[in-house]
Amino acid sequence: MAWTGFSDTVMTERAAVPVTTVRQHAPALGREAAKLLYRRLVSKALRCPIDKVIPTTLSVRAST
Repeated sequence: MAWTGFSDTVMTERAAVPVTTVRQHAPALGREAAKLLYRRLVSKALRCPIDKVIPTTLSVRAST
């Protein structure tokens, strides 16, 4: 059985069996969220959903 997680934390790295996880870049997520919120507040016309892709990386460990 393979086990993976999302959001690479210290706990996943130090578990009895280190867990393979998808590492998110939290500062980039926060920056993009703030930019989108600001654009939404400034432009009342901006009401359609916007797709943003923030790159992630896979941290392969012993759980796979």
